[in-house]
Amino acid sequence: MADQSFWLQMLEKQKEIALAYQDAILAITLNPQAEYTLDTGQNIQKVKYHDLPAIQESFESVMNSIAVLEKRTGVCSGIIIAKPSC
Repeated sequence: MADQSFWLQMLEKQKEIALAYQDAILAITLNPQAEYTLDTGQNIQKVKYHDLPAIQESFESVMNSIAVLEKRTGVCSGIIIAKPSC
């Protein structure tokens, strides 16, 4: 079994990739005529609005990987619902 530091590094890398995809999605959604340079750390590509479905699919895949890695490492970020007190 790989040591915990390996899985934590994998988790951090996946989070960086997710942020890159999210930035690309926001940029081309807000400006459909623009071209955005998506750098995932593995490759660099220019994406446009017509690439949005593929980018969103990749983003969802990375988010699923993050969920699995969070479970594996015990770094699960639970959901907290806060309500204002009256």
